[in-house]
Amino acid sequence: MEPILYKKFLTYYDSVVCNISMMTSVDDMDVLIIEDSKATAGVISDYLKQLNYKEIHTCNDGKAGIEKFLELSSSNRSPLVFLDYYLPDMDAISVFEELTETQPRARIIIETVGGKYDDGINYLIQQGAYNFLQKPFSFEDLKEMMNKFENERLMLTQK
Repeated sequence: MEPILYKKFLTYYDSVVCNISMMTSVDDMDVLIIEDSKATAGVISDYLKQLNYKEIHTCNDGKAGIEKFLELSSSNRSPLVFLDYYLPDMDAISVFEELTETQPRARIIIETVGGKYDDGINYLIQQGAYNFLQKPFSFEDLKEMMNKFENERLMLTQK
């Protein structure tokens, strides 16, 4: 095989193997959406389904979200969490603290209409929130966030 053709083959092979391993890891990944807006929760869920996520759980308030997180955690599952900053029953900081008390390394993405300059968002990032997603967001925003998450997850599993 010619060197240039061989190099193209390796590049193609690497991209296929990487995509297959990401799809496999996505299939078994739980995602928990804690969001009081059914419309926003539906958009996130629909976007995640387009990205091949299968195990998507939705709760419309902080208390139900904590209960679902505890249920998943007791089954040795560690869901990726989308946490709305403004919930009707609890503030995101209280929910975050409950979740990280159970799983200190929980991956939690804060959804907010505020930006990265919001004191509460900065506090949560300093406390270990994985990232934040500013509303309104597009499919591309969510896809970029999930690609970053999956790439980091893949690197950690390869170590």
